[in-house]
Amino acid sequence: MTTFDLSGDSSQGEHSLRAAPIPASIPKWKQSLITIIPAWLVSSILAPVMNACFPQCPFLVMNLIETIILVVVLTYLILPATTKILHRWLVTSHNTSTRRRKRRSQRRAIIAPRLQVLLLLLLTVIPTFLVAQTQPSALAAPTLSPYVWGTNLSLYNGEDFFLTNQATVKLTQQIHVQLIRFPYRGNLAVTEAAARQIAAIHATPLLILPYGVEQLNTDQQLIQMMNGIFGTQQPVYYEYGNERDLPANGGINAATYTTSWNTMIAHVKPLAPTGRFIGPVTSHADPAYLGTFLKQANPRPDAVSWHEYTCGTKDPDTICIQGITKWGTHIQEARDIMQQTIGISLPIMITEYNWNPNAQNDPRATNSTFLGTWMSAAIAELLKGNVFAANQYVLTNNAQLAMIADSTHTLTAIGDVFQSTFEQAQSQMQLPPSSVTPLATSTPKTPTPRGTETSGSTTLLCFQEQAPTEANTQPRVLCIPLVNGSGKAISGQPIGSLCFPLYPAPGQQTAISISTVCAPVYEATAPITTSTSSLTPTVPTTPTAGTTGSPTPQPTNSPPPTATVSNTPSVTPLLTTSPTPTAS
Repeated sequence: MTTFDLSGDSSQGEHSLRAAPIPASIPKWKQSLITIIPAWLVSSILAPVMNACFPQCPFLVMNLIETIILVVVLTYLILPATTKILHRWLVTSHNTSTRRRKRRSQRRAIIAPRLQVLLLLLLTVIPTFLVAQTQPSALAAPTLSPYVWGTNLSLYNGEDFFLTNQATVKLTQQIHVQLIRFPYRGNLAVTEAAARQIAAIHATPLLILPYGVEQLNTDQQLIQMMNGIFGTQQPVYYEYGNERDLPANGGINAATYTTSWNTMIAHVKPLAPTGRFIGPVTSHADPAYLGTFLKQANPRPDAVSWHEYTCGTKDPDTICIQGITKWGTHIQEARDIMQQTIGISLPIMITEYNWNPNAQNDPRATNSTFLGTWMSAAIAELLKGNVFAANQYVLTNNAQLAMIADSTHTLTAIGDVFQSTFEQAQSQMQLPPSSVTPLATSTPKTPTPRGTETSGSTTLLCFQEQAPTEANTQPRVLCIPLVNGSGKAISGQPIGSLCFPLYPAPGQQTAISISTVCAPVYEATAPITTSTSSLTPTVPTTPTAGTTGSPTPQPTNSPPPTATVSNTPSVTPLLTTSPTPTAS
């Protein structure tokens, strides 16, 4: 404790007076205590920003480190400066009476520490507010994962509507399905057809690998098939088994499942350079099962998964809808277990969800109001829980739970909500980069250049736009008529093919699905004038009427294009007319 001499000149006895002891400063340990709260406030704002820069560091650890650093800075830099200022203020003016100086000094000695805390809070809250304003994406509107809008295929046989019905395929694109989970049911041809259709609509695949060491050859064959379709750069997700915890599926406990995982995934993971392997795929949220799996799993899973259903046929509507609120608890429990067992939080994938897993006799299957309300609440809860992916069960081939009705091939109430919620949240998503996609199944009219002579059918080199326009949500098919050196339409047999490799656009991380595009080459009947510009394959824009030097296309009644499928997995079919270009 230090005292301040509040008198004037001590030699003047009538004015000499010593005030009561006044604390000159706050002890360091007290300073550290009063800096913890403002330091924590600042670090809570900065931690999400830093966590985005260092994703390998857990959020809580990052927050703790920043708090400690800020406490030290505030204690040894900010507080000493404010203390020095307040010390000067503690000494009262000599232009007052002795008694008044004494009372004022005592009051200020009491107020000073509180004023110091207030000043400290202001110095920390203001920067916190400024950081919050400059980091809106990290604080106010976090990026949503597009994989929340995923679904499942039934795929019981080759008659699945996703494989055979073009209206179903178009609706799947229309409602913006991003992730499609599908099983292997013993028929490799059906599984491969589903994988090719998923690639054709540019969705991301999630394949269920058969469980058990006796399935090793099958699993290896499936992964090699997926590599051939999706290449070696696009992520492909694999789940090991499906609801093996159910008695009907063997009632496999966590230890047995994990032992099988360790054997199988160690063998197949090297075959899948872009594979992401997921487990334990339980039929419901089971913290104990998940904890055992995480402790013993080697290799470590790339994500964890389970399924969510909310009610049975005899349960009232309120139970079905209120059951959704439990998902948030399940998600947080899973994150807590991951932090406790492996020290990090892996992505969470709810790979099946719906209201009733056995809805065959449930009258709510035709209640559009209930279905729409339930689906809206479900997607809202999944977004609130910030899950990485979720797969609604099921897309089609299910009269009660499907998003696309089997009888009419139109959207159900669930499908409508699925589409509308995606479009509402799209501005907050980081969507995978779009690329040249397989051409639409519809047959656009064939444009013929004005002023050119046509001998037989016109050969076209066609592309599909990289992304839909605002005015038209369906990507357009754009075609270039192939003409010879005299400007006449091509006819006859080509003498070869001219092929161009396609590369990702600048800033695009994933590989595009078409590796090469080829155009037939014909022998010229007149000299061809070449330009000095380099030839670069690009997606053409719509020709503008009246543009000088460019033919203006107009619809004709020429035969519609037909799709041809190349045997090369990495090459996507182009729409052409006879003669058909061959892809290399």
